[in-house]
Amino acid sequence: MVDSEKLPHRTLPRLFFAALLTACLFAFSISHAAAQSGKIHYTKTTANKGGLTPLVAPTATGSRVYWFAMSTNGYGSPPISMISSSATGAQTDPAGSVYVMSDAQGNFHISASNNCPTSESFMYFLISGGEVGTAPNNPSIAMVAVIPTLCGGGHFFVDISETTTIAAAYALGSFATLSTDSFATNSDSTSALQSAVGYSSTLIDTANAVIPNGSAWQTTLNTLGDMIEACVNSASECPTLFAAATPPGGTAPTDTFQAALNIALNPNMNLTTLFNAIPSSPDFGPILSTVPASWTLPGSSVQITGVTPNPAPAGTPVTIVGSGFGAAQGNGVVIIGGIQASASSWSDTAIVVTVPAGAASNGVTQVFQNGFPSNPFPYSIGPLIGPTIIGLSLPQGPVGMGFVITGSNFGPASTVSMGDPLQGLLMVLSWSPTAITVQIPQTIVSGGNVVVTDGGLPSNGVNFTLTAPFGCSTP
Repeated sequence: MVDSEKLPHRTLPRLFFAALLTACLFAFSISHAAAQSGKIHYTKTTANKGGLTPLVAPTATGSRVYWFAMSTNGYGSPPISMISSSATGAQTDPAGSVYVMSDAQGNFHISASNNCPTSESFMYFLISGGEVGTAPNNPSIAMVAVIPTLCGGGHFFVDISETTTIAAAYALGSFATLSTDSFATNSDSTSALQSAVGYSSTLIDTANAVIPNGSAWQTTLNTLGDMIEACVNSASECPTLFAAATPPGGTAPTDTFQAALNIALNPNMNLTTLFNAIPSSPDFGPILSTVPASWTLPGSSVQITGVTPNPAPAGTPVTIVGSGFGAAQGNGVVIIGGIQASASSWSDTAIVVTVPAGAASNGVTQVFQNGFPSNPFPYSIGPLIGPTIIGLSLPQGPVGMGFVITGSNFGPASTVSMGDPLQGLLMVLSWSPTAITVQIPQTIVSGGNVVVTDGGLPSNGVNFTLTAPFGCSTP
């Protein structure tokens, strides 16, 4: 688990970390890993922004270098250190994770590694702390790069930068624990984890930190990378970023990776404030020229618009509505609170799944289909809460009249009644989690309390007065 002090994060702007590593051994085999070395560079992008090229610049020194395998021991479980405690210069942080330090030239050396948990394990690097050029140590820096090669694979080469960090946050946010800067799930959810790692590789090539040129997400991902760059460059800029990256009612991040995760999981928050955090001379480009409608990465047709009931306890069927899910499940997977959920029905616009045991109490729901994820949709595990009506667009009207009910926790299978809950059903014309448009059918003979019922749970009632038809008078 990563140090609660947020690992003196060392990752310079465009923190370039070139590590050529030998293959991991399978679980339970005897480890005789060869020495592994690398170097951290302070780098700038090329003029045409086509990639990241190391220039003559100060190296990243005094950085903690962590190498982790993602745990499948349950959501929130600590990562697995791949650096052996017997490695030359290895140190252990208060959380029990092993790291090595980069030297005055930015070099690091890992002389011994641990066995892979399994040959199917996924890995990532976390760099924290250190000095950028002549700047003092900045403990608020945290950079991550997900390794697309399975633990039992061959050699790999990884660059770490702000953009690899953003890609990791957006791709694996459903599995991330903000307090430990780590990823984990349970053993039944490895296919979903594989989809997330694959998406990370789609967003950016971690072998050279290059985003596919002309991709739908290139401009937004670069913009987000520049957004956390100011904090990377100077610790004095971090409070501004962290305040803007704090979700309503949430906890403020304490490092740049946590800030990236908060933005990925809450893409509609503080749009203007976050946009204004971009440096006047950003290193990554092209970037957005105006404040976006949200920080959702474009390029995926998979979108969630609602999940009901929300919250719900483990074992409860919930309905996910949206678009782009696919006519059939195929290779689609659903994640709730970091755990894969079992689907009982699947269509392009609605999926019914069961809330899995072990899911994070306050996490997100995400659908992966054909290698792309949906937007992360906030979801809570807890007692069922019925719908609530805030108000009606009209207090009265005749048969045939339509009006809008506003409130919260409206499920896609909600029924709306007026007066008698069985005989007074209204016609539902359109639905969203916070608004239902209804019409009064000819069968309604009297007004009364309008009540929304979802999953057997009724809302509060709001009175509606039924009047005579327009143009008619009552004797």
